[in-house]
Amino acid sequence: HDALPILGLLSVVIFYNIHFVSWVASGAYNDIGGSLYAVLTFSAFIKWIHFNKNSWIILAAITCGLALGVKYTGCYVFLLLSLGIILIAFKRGYKCDLIKTLSFWVIFTLLIASPWYVKNYIITGNPFFPALYNLFGGKYWSEFAEKNHLAILQLYGMGKNLKAFLFLPWNLTVQADRFFYLISPLFLSFLPFLIFMDKIDRTIKYLLWFSFGYIIMWFVQYQNTRFLLPILALLSIATAYSIYRLCSLSRILKRTVYAFLIAAIIFQIGRLTFINSKVIPVVFGMQTRQQYLSSRLNIYDI
Repeated sequence: HDALPILGLLSVVIFYNIHFVSWVASGAYNDIGGSLYAVLTFSAFIKWIHFNKNSWIILAAITCGLALGVKYTGCYVFLLLSLGIILIAFKRGYKCDLIKTLSFWVIFTLLIASPWYVKNYIITGNPFFPALYNLFGGKYWSEFAEKNHLAILQLYGMGKNLKAFLFLPWNLTVQADRFFYLISPLFLSFLPFLIFMDKIDRTIKYLLWFSFGYIIMWFVQYQNTRFLLPILALLSIATAYSIYRLCSLSRILKRTVYAFLIAAIIFQIGRLTFINSKVIPVVFGMQTRQQYLSSRLNIYDI
């Protein structure tokens, strides 16, 4: 518990070191919001495991419903934790409570998520618009649009065979252009050390199993790193935990790890400064908003 503030700070640093986080956070994307609700869902789920109180599973269901309302990838969270409830109930001998707990979980999740899907159905006739077009159809979409949309999604990744899966950590780090955008090298640098550590915290173990299941579902669907962001947020915690454990082994190792972290942070700040250099004059009042938009958008003056 004494390490929690340090782990929290490290987790934030690692998460923001993911190269596309600042990009999606400043654009018209809902990935950050979806990741927030996914992390809150997992956190409440862990509380349920520790205290076995249905109030925690209801809270997890509420945040999971919000995750489902924000982005369809929230269904990964819903399906994995549904399986988790079943497995934990059987492991602990709570078979008699399984129906009750699952009922709370499913009912509250679907209740919170339903307004977005009802809205989709009312407007388009497809509750999952534009997904599942072949099954539900829907206004404002077409077979041509669906075909092109799926073709674009399938462009990402390096295959779906066993070799591609085994090399996924490496490819996600060094073959960024094949998966939409670069993730932080901190994951590949520090997460593997957990394999050699003993007495790993139980919450970290659950986190890793949950992340593994999510990654499998992501891998067989659409390998776009943007859709992986909720798990990268959780893996930031696991990476911070690995770093903390490594730093406790020796002073030399601690200094080495900190030097690597500082270098990664400096690189990220420099990269963001370079990428956003064109907006710096606007921020400091050296260029008006209209001048900037005119120089960046061909249609602005029309």
